[in-house]
Amino acid sequence: MTKTIFITSLNPFVTRNILFTDVFKKLTAAPDTRLVIFCPDYKKDYFEKNFLPRQARDKGASVVIEGIKTEKLSRQDIIFGYLGQSLVNTKRLAIRRGEILKNKKIINYLIAIFLSQIGRLAVVKKAARFFDRLTISKNKFAAYFDHYKPDLVFAPDVFHPDDVHCLAEAKRRRIRTVGMVRSWDNITNKGLFRIKPDLLIVNNEIIRDEAIRYEDVKEKNIFISGLPQFDYYLNEPRSGREEFFRRINFDS
Repeated sequence: MTKTIFITSLNPFVTRNILFTDVFKKLTAAPDTRLVIFCPDYKKDYFEKNFLPRQARDKGASVVIEGIKTEKLSRQDIIFGYLGQSLVNTKRLAIRRGEILKNKKIINYLIAIFLSQIGRLAVVKKAARFFDRLTISKNKFAAYFDHYKPDLVFAPDVFHPDDVHCLAEAKRRRIRTVGMVRSWDNITNKGLFRIKPDLLIVNNEIIRDEAIRYEDVKEKNIFISGLPQFDYYLNEPRSGREEFFRRINFDS
């Protein structure tokens, strides 16, 4: 029976980190698997050109490219995006709150300070995520879920608004979710995950510890992957010393 996996690739770094690495090769090599890749609608031709030929070459999973309109934030996205940044108390976000004070927005500053303090409570973060999922739009990905009926959703950029919508739809339908922190500074700079995935992939132990501390993710639900985009430098065959010097006409 064919398993369907949704993958969002709405940021160029995700395309580099996932689709141009062995991650995508392994996924396309899996039998009885269908990959549905969501990309910005204006990049659909590019994705079809670069990733559909790999499917034919690997003769494994089938690949479908779906272009969607991206980065159109609703009022709900703006409110809960702000709330997510306010509930996490990191040094970077404290600097940002200080900038509010410099602009003499005293009331806004006091609200931000209050939220950063109550955000230390796990129950507050849980409540924020609950109301986010309760009020988030159900229109963006619903038709795709109805059509493809995915078994797994992989969101490689858990802070991206469209990844949030895709994760929320999966949670609503009780579909298993995997999320990834795209970059080393995302948690300390962007705040709270709006939707917490079932399994979180991170690059290293530092990000793992940040996810445990600031996002209330359990360690057992975190997988440390390293940086897939750098695997090339380790896996590419290297010549020996003598061969290298011979090639450049030097004595070894």
